[in-house]
Amino acid sequence: LMQKFPAKSFSATAKLDLFLHEQGDLAGLVVMGYNYAYLAIERQNNVNTLVFRKCIASDKGGKEKTIFRKHLENYKLD
Repeated sequence: LMQKFPAKSFSATAKLDLFLHEQGDLAGLVVMGYNYAYLAIERQNNVNTLVFRKCIASDKGGKEKTIFRKHLENYKLD
């Protein structure tokens, strides 16, 4: 689902059912535009990993950068 923000300030709730089996599988939420960012769970080295990545000026060749990464090996997600 992609849509414009409904207001300058708002909240959203989402539920994800994750089935991450292969290396590099990824599921999460993205804010999309020329600048974008996403928070996701990614399968890395057989461990689910929480990642936050962003890209500035993607339309001009900007590179995606990982801002935060946390392995979730001992975490149960409900």
